Amino acid sequence: MTEPPVPVIDVTSVRVFLGNVIDVLPRLEPSSVDAIVTDYSGVAVEAAAAGVACYYYIYDVDEYASQRGLNVDLREEVVGKYAFIDADTLAAQADFAGDDHPCYDYRALSSFAGKYIEIPLAGNTERLAAFIAGL
Repeated sequence: MTEPPVPVIDVTSVRVFLGNVIDVLPRLEPSSVDAIVTDYSGVAVEAAAAGVACYYYIYDVDEYASQRGLNVDLREEVVGKYAFIDADTLAAQADFAGDDHPCYDYRALSSFAGKYIEIPLAGNTERLAAFIAGL
């Protein structure tokens, strides 16, 4: 895969998660960050569920789609306006203005979450166990 150009983002006044999602996600508390920058990872849905502003850096989307395939094309979702291929555009457009990101479209984020997350989450373990037992 192509190595990503690293976006230069001024995060001096906010807490932004940038990094390897696989290593960090199990320990990531939504309240510990103001925004998340991710790629095609499931953290996009996790952030949406937690109501955390999320930006998507999908610099290699065409290559990734042709080699691995995409479950969700973020460009076609309601949060697509926050999906960036170019690092400079991501850095310029991301709203890291501080608490609650006043310009961020949280309704779009909530709609995205509602499309992919079953609410309420209660009982999911029992349903999964019953499904596996039925195989």
